Amino acid sequence: MSATATIGLEQGIELLREAASRNTPAEMHFRMGEGELATARVRLLGVDTEHVYVDHPRATSGSLDLKPNRAVVTYFMFGGVRYAFRSRISRPRCFFRLNETQQIAGTALLLPKEIVTQQRRADFRLSLAGCAINAEIHAGTAENGGHCPIATSPVSARMVNISASGLAAMVDKTTATGWAPGQVFFATFILPGVDTVFYVMMELRHARPVNNNVSVICGFQLVPWDLVPTRRHTQMIARFIADEQRRQLRRGR
Repeated sequence: MSATATIGLEQGIELLREAASRNTPAEMHFRMGEGELATARVRLLGVDTEHVYVDHPRATSGSLDLKPNRAVVTYFMFGGVRYAFRSRISRPRCFFRLNETQQIAGTALLLPKEIVTQQRRADFRLSLAGCAINAEIHAGTAENGGHCPIATSPVSARMVNISASGLAAMVDKTTATGWAPGQVFFATFILPGVDTVFYVMMELRHARPVNNNVSVICGFQLVPWDLVPTRRHTQMIARFIADEQRRQLRRGR
């Protein structure tokens, strides 16, 4: 489910141009055929009268096949608001000139006809930066299936954000050595004001180094786990996020 609002095209293009001037990160979603969804990370590079330029897409899921006229939806955050626009690939590979002496390999998208503010409610990510919430994470194995391995030592992590469908947590780089996308993990944590200990099973989707490569922020997707009331926990997380949003709105008035 999405909540969207279309902004004026002229205003939207100007906003897109400003976001590109700051090389704002973005996420691209492609339908690759037979229902397969591929995603990629990019940075916005620039905008002219016909195109939006991004650096060459780096796949985060699925297999990318960049062809002219392939449909794409691009999401980016700017000024605390999440935006999206639909477009098509014009040139899968091109060069974007950064200045008089430098250029970078990239991809050209057709200029969108509209830009919308968009927030998938179920996937709204609430920042936990000011909450100091710790989690214990156990790495699963192929042998244990849906069982949390009791013989492995938990890894201490600091939660970064959370949604009803996933979470991000920061761990020391040394403890994440060998972790790979698709690997199953189990986490335990407590949310402020919620009288419940959450036990969740999740799959690692991506990881990126931070703090001068000392730490890693890992993005996890929650997966169904029959051994715990997964649906109830998901509902409680969604309720926590909604309550926190309301508190932030009241503080901002």
